Amino acid sequence: PDMAPHPLLVSQSCSTEKKVAVAIYKLINGSDYSTVGEQFGVHKATVKNCLFQFCKAMVKYFMDAEIALPAAEEALEISSAFEEKCDLPMVIGALGLLHIPITPSGSESKNYLNSKKWSSLTLQAVVDHNLVFRHITCGHIGCTEESTVLTDSGLYQHFENTEMPAQMINGNPVQGYFVTDPTYPLLPWLLHGYTPLNIPLTTEEQTFNEHLAKAKAVVNQAFTRLRARFGILQRKIDIDINFVPQILLTCCILHNILEKRKVKFDDDWIEQVTAADQKYPQPDASIVTNYSTSVDGETVRDQLKDHIQSKYMLFRSDSDYSQVYFINDPNQ
Repeated sequence: PDMAPHPLLVSQSCSTEKKVAVAIYKLINGSDYSTVGEQFGVHKATVKNCLFQFCKAMVKYFMDAEIALPAAEEALEISSAFEEKCDLPMVIGALGLLHIPITPSGSESKNYLNSKKWSSLTLQAVVDHNLVFRHITCGHIGCTEESTVLTDSGLYQHFENTEMPAQMINGNPVQGYFVTDPTYPLLPWLLHGYTPLNIPLTTEEQTFNEHLAKAKAVVNQAFTRLRARFGILQRKIDIDINFVPQILLTCCILHNILEKRKVKFDDDWIEQVTAADQKYPQPDASIVTNYSTSVDGETVRDQLKDHIQSKYMLFRSDSDYSQVYFINDPNQ
């Protein structure tokens, strides 16, 4: 109903089906309003109206149903799938941040510059093992630190005050947690790898990092598929900045619908994302040290490191530091 033709202007208005087609074409192709208008035989102002109406309707009617954090039972199912992938128990998702190119007005452009010196808005996402977005926060300017985005997202308040399913690991309870980069704080429910700030990592720490990286990879894969599907995200979005979050949410909703329905993804599309990254390289995931490390977060990470060590005997060659894994068998 939000996109139905005006009852007094039916003969002059686009049908609902055409409005949807125009909007989706704009999201997928990313061309300017005039080019899209020529494809559909409508004025560029009509293309803009179609896009805005469609995105507002998608967020209004599909956001809550398509993008939601898992309840306790589903969280356990997700953690089992992650454990098969990376051997780490109780991983319930991966958290990451993506910078989207935008075109701010001249007077505001410097406020939107990220560390790579191009204007962006951020898209923070939690992704599950199926590359489905489970939580989205978007709209922070490019210079915003990840820790600030996290605090503003509501995830921090939610998980600091929510009891998650737990599993006994080497005699200690470990609750469900997300994996992420060292650009985020280390918390009991948000873990990143060990960082070699002053001394080299031990074999056990390196091994833990490798397992965590396997789990973390899903968020990068989801971002790549999202951008590959929607060309509007591959170039500067020349749209009112205040509306860009609606576009990002709509793309994430459509991505989830496609992933849940196992719609074929063409790997050739990734070439366009690679080209976009050359023009707008993502800021480096540098190690941030200006926040307080949670002792509880360190404890959980150490418990998981010890769990991996108890599951595998680790050997490192002094010559080439290659690692060989043997599954520990207590009966041998």
